[in-house]
Amino acid sequence: MKVIKSAVEIMDNQLEVAEHCAQEAIYYKEEFPKISAVYHKISQYAIDQCAALHAEVADIITEYRKTHGDPPKKMQMAYDRQHEYYIERMRNAKKLISDFSEI
Repeated sequence: MKVIKSAVEIMDNQLEVAEHCAQEAIYYKEEFPKISAVYHKISQYAIDQCAALHAEVADIITEYRKTHGDPPKKMQMAYDRQHEYYIERMRNAKKLISDFSEI
């Protein structure tokens, strides 16, 4: 589905932002604490956006299953692969954000 593809692309972009900003927040925490805090907020916001898009995609898939049954096996495999990748990146980004708070 086009809408899912679009959401996944945005989620990828937001995860990249979250990871990058979390790394920058950690790197600059001592020397430039104010900008570090901004990077930290941006990374958290990006994670929140990903979570919101993920929830909407899950709802779209649930609705599709109600009206059309299970998706074709190839589509499901692609979704499962992408979902695992998304979950792992989300976990990594959240870990970086958590590391910032612990420093």
